[in-house]
Amino acid sequence: MSRPGWLEDLGTIGRRLLLIVCIPVFVQLVLTLMTMPFIDHLIQVAETQFRSKELISRSNWLGFTTSGSGLMWIAATLTADDTYKRIYGDLRTLRDSEYKQFLQLLESQPEQKENLQALTRIVTSFCSSLDKIDERNDLSGEAKVEAFVRSPGFYNFWTTFPSVRRNALLIERTDHVVGPMTLPEKRQWFTMVVGCGMLINLITAAAVALIAISLALRLKVVTENARRLAKDQPLLEPVGGHDDVALLDETFHSMAGALKEATERRQELLNMVSHDIRTPLATVQASLEILADRIAITSGAQDASLEIIERAANNCTRILSLTKDLLDIQKIESGMFNLEKTSVEIEALFEEAIDTVAGMAAKKNVKLQYEAHNLSCFGDAPRLVQVLTNLLSNAIKFSPENSIVNINAAERVDFIEIEVVDRGRGLPPGMTEAVFDRFRQVEAKDSSERKGTGLGLAIAKAIVELHGGKIACRSEPGKGSTFYFTVPRA
Repeated sequence: MSRPGWLEDLGTIGRRLLLIVCIPVFVQLVLTLMTMPFIDHLIQVAETQFRSKELISRSNWLGFTTSGSGLMWIAATLTADDTYKRIYGDLRTLRDSEYKQFLQLLESQPEQKENLQALTRIVTSFCSSLDKIDERNDLSGEAKVEAFVRSPGFYNFWTTFPSVRRNALLIERTDHVVGPMTLPEKRQWFTMVVGCGMLINLITAAAVALIAISLALRLKVVTENARRLAKDQPLLEPVGGHDDVALLDETFHSMAGALKEATERRQELLNMVSHDIRTPLATVQASLEILADRIAITSGAQDASLEIIERAANNCTRILSLTKDLLDIQKIESGMFNLEKTSVEIEALFEEAIDTVAGMAAKKNVKLQYEAHNLSCFGDAPRLVQVLTNLLSNAIKFSPENSIVNINAAERVDFIEIEVVDRGRGLPPGMTEAVFDRFRQVEAKDSSERKGTGLGLAIAKAIVELHGGKIACRSEPGKGSTFYFTVPRA
């Protein structure tokens, strides 16, 4: 059976987590549905208890005010004392008020209608007997009292009111509620349901914890494999399984195998370039130079074949330079570009770099100037000379004839800053950073006209950064460029 698209998008781990989240939600829903009848019953019991308390309170007050008013009437009638008469009047008013409130119970407690009506009839008969005898003027006080005590209303009140009140208060015991179970049974059932819910929640929490721990441990392996892959180190054993983590780890192992194979092929290519191309080209270049010297001796410098041979020798030189730059880039990327750092005098670096490009500068009549500095840096002297040579070569290429290229050095807090300043055409806006990219030329024609490979500045940047320094450029079109870099102080 196919899954919906959104479930497929979640992946194996996402579907497992969704299932684990849905289980407690479902359990809580079932528990809520199962416990709602019990909660409703508790509400009914609470309402019944409230009505019982109200009935007890109202019946007690009605009985007290009714009997009290009768007793005070008897005392007032026998003694003709105004105090008793006043108390009787107050109790009668209170009795009438309680009687009205008691009648309201008939509406709120219809299940007690019969008992409540019996109580009201008893109280009404008591009060009616009292009022009729009190209105008789033909009887003395003692006679009125005797007639009242012998009346059916008085007798029924004292003999029947307590029993009817007791029947009204005999509400069904909550132990025997309507339904198939008693309250203790329901309480036991409710405890069992809640316990099962808690157990399911604990099992779900344990499952989530186990999955989380397993996922964390496996992701730790994947993270470690990612780190090892970045550092070209052997990977750990596959995590196994059939979920997304296993697929990711399998992808890392596949990538590691592909990278290893690519590295081996690249190394084979570099070995071929280094031995099968560079060495024969160097031999060809040396042979062309020897041949050019012999032609110049035997046929003179004006021989047409001499120009062809010199052009071929220059092309060999260019290809050898490109090969060397490619090998340097490869060594830098593979971490095989080792530096042998020592204390190096800045002035010695300047002199060696100038000697290297002196022939190029002489052809364009470009003057290289520097001031003597008593400064030293900590670095690899041949590689720093290589950086200066690349910067000076570019400065000479793009400088007009009969111009000057300055080399300066300045001491900073922790570094020595070296700069090469030319008076060439400068760089267009936005090129001061891009010029350090590989194979980047300011203009497309520069590659053929200036005989450049586009790798010199990229190599110079890598060497400077391996020294812990930075390289950058300041330039303004038409006003020349300043390339500067920093190296640690000695």
